[in-house]
Amino acid sequence: MGQDVGPFHYWKSPEVVASFTKQEVQKGLKLADRGAKWDPPALDYLYEEGYSLQYPAIELHWKKPYLFQDLTASTGVYCRLNMYVTPKGNQGFKAHFDSHDVYVLQLRGSKHWKVYKQPPTLHDWPVSDWGDNKLEIVRQNVSFMKETALLIDVVLEEGDALYIPRGHLHEADCDGLDGSTHVTVGFMTMKVSDLIYVSLMTSLRSDKKFQENVASYRHLLRLHDLKIFLIEATSRTSALRRSALQFCVKGDRNCMTPSSLLQSLYDSTLLDFVSAGTMKDSLKKEMMSILTREGKMVLENGLAWRAKEMKKFVKLRKSASLSKLRPVTGGMQEKRKPREWNDE
Repeated sequence: MGQDVGPFHYWKSPEVVASFTKQEVQKGLKLADRGAKWDPPALDYLYEEGYSLQYPAIELHWKKPYLFQDLTASTGVYCRLNMYVTPKGNQGFKAHFDSHDVYVLQLRGSKHWKVYKQPPTLHDWPVSDWGDNKLEIVRQNVSFMKETALLIDVVLEEGDALYIPRGHLHEADCDGLDGSTHVTVGFMTMKVSDLIYVSLMTSLRSDKKFQENVASYRHLLRLHDLKIFLIEATSRTSALRRSALQFCVKGDRNCMTPSSLLQSLYDSTLLDFVSAGTMKDSLKKEMMSILTREGKMVLENGLAWRAKEMKKFVKLRKSASLSKLRPVTGGMQEKRKPREWNDE
């Protein structure tokens, strides 16, 4: 129905409160709060009411997630697997876009998908999902364009797959005779702005040669200030929003060597960062001279750190955190507020 609902709110719905004693409701709330993701009565109730059930990051709850491990190892990108179960005659999310590329894998039943052309109100390569208020403007734009905005109109049957590029508005109806189950594979890439931040962070903390070279300027290279600057720069510069894997030397399958284009992005971004400071111009030039001279090594430190973290993700997925790979763009996400019955 296009609105997030926490499963534990089953015990707060008017129908349930009216059907159970106060003690039973309180007991149900306590149980649900301890394990809200797996509250069977809540999930059954919501499904019967027409809600889609979302099981996020199922790779974290599977003993041997072969698909996750194979995809992540072969692509070098963290592949998040979300499962959706939708009752017949219903729709889960309203038309929306994702800030990452998605593969839809239809497991059971069928689902009618519509994918729209990228609307003019949305910039290239978004790094943030949008809340309903901003999305409604894009939906109205697509509605006004009608059929000219439609890129794909297809029914996925069991065994079918669909690729949806990041930033493309899409929606799906379960209008078949049965319910639908599908898994989305989200490719959670590290963006260029994240890599620049991680590269400097890693070099400042663990590279002795770099530490010695920037010792006189270390107090001016505050990571907190850099992160704030990169968040603003990422929102206005499309190249910083792209996947860092696009900017490695051609043929470097493991992405361990930065391309000349990535080095130029690093140089120009740090030049803007240093220029925005209040230090003397002569000091800025000295500082930039060192940062650009060491740029290739700094970026290689960041790429090596990324590769090391990716191996951890495959082996120790429960202790891995996507925020490590996306320290800048991860904080730019908008959050949807779940519905609560007692708000009404």
